[in-house]
Amino acid sequence: MSSVKMMNITTEDGRLIPEDEFARLLDYANQSQAIEDLRFQKCELPPTVSASTISSEMKSKNFKVSWITTGHRLNLHDRTWQIDDMDTIRASCGLGVPISKQCSSHMHTLQIHLLTVASQNNIPITLISLRDSYRAVDATTGSIILQSGVMLPRLTSLGRLSIVASGRELTEEDVNGLINYSSQCSKLNLFRCSCPKNLPVSLLQDPLISGKLKVLWYPYGPNKQCYTLDPASGRWVR
Repeated sequence: MSSVKMMNITTEDGRLIPEDEFARLLDYANQSQAIEDLRFQKCELPPTVSASTISSEMKSKNFKVSWITTGHRLNLHDRTWQIDDMDTIRASCGLGVPISKQCSSHMHTLQIHLLTVASQNNIPITLISLRDSYRAVDATTGSIILQSGVMLPRLTSLGRLSIVASGRELTEEDVNGLINYSSQCSKLNLFRCSCPKNLPVSLLQDPLISGKLKVLWYPYGPNKQCYTLDPASGRWVR
């Protein structure tokens, strides 16, 4: 292992790595001497890290611990998760950001921190996919409320928004709120849910009417039967 400088750990989506296991992985990487960069993907990491987990040796050689899924890295001195550099943000947002119901509010908070910084710096966010994590749209702020209670603010650099709402019946208020939230996007996809047969034309947003935003409904999931919302009639058409 003398030539290895980076170690990548990828787990099944949303798997929680408890602090004791996380500490053992850090110790293993540190003991190898050759590893300088430890990266975690798809998993969920501890929100707090005890002082005993970070050795003085790791601090002295500026060992890097990255949580790729959230675009954050561990500050070895104060043991907090902090946003990584702009290149990491660009890479994460370019691939698309899935926000899953199975993940904790801590992970949702870090993901939204990443997205907010990207939007503030005009970094394109290719896609946000809410995987059974959508609860509602806040009528006052226009932000999306996640099932965890964390708020997803409107993001001006967002390209596409996908909502997976397995078995759920979205209301007129839900659909109109999501259209309003997606007004800067090119596409809004609704998967595995029921939608109102008709929407009042008067409620449909300008981007939808102008053709900038397309709203697609896939009742049975991706790559299956698809309907497009017609802004002229407020109906779904094939």
